[in-house]
Amino acid sequence: ARLVALARTEAGAWLRQALRRDGKGSLDLEAKLSNISKQIDAELSILSHGEERGESKELSEAMGAALGRPDGLSLAAVKRDRITMVAHLVSRVREVLAENS
Repeated sequence: ARLVALARTEAGAWLRQALRRDGKGSLDLEAKLSNISKQIDAELSILSHGEERGESKELSEAMGAALGRPDGLSLAAVKRDRITMVAHLVSRVREVLAENS
């Protein structure tokens, strides 16, 4: 809904122009998606080597208590879910771009 509303504004017009594929656009969307993919890989790598301790452990326990989970909430799982969501979004954007080219 936000994108539809944005499309009718000056910002929407600018965005359409910036994303043009004829070389006249000012944004290289494929390069940006590639950079995001690299960041996703780096974040997952960092996440797989870490553990919750110190303030992260306290935050995990507090969030777990607030959600009624006495054993705490895995911040690593929450972070992994968010990273996975972004990865799916990047994938979907690439699919849409491929369909429209």
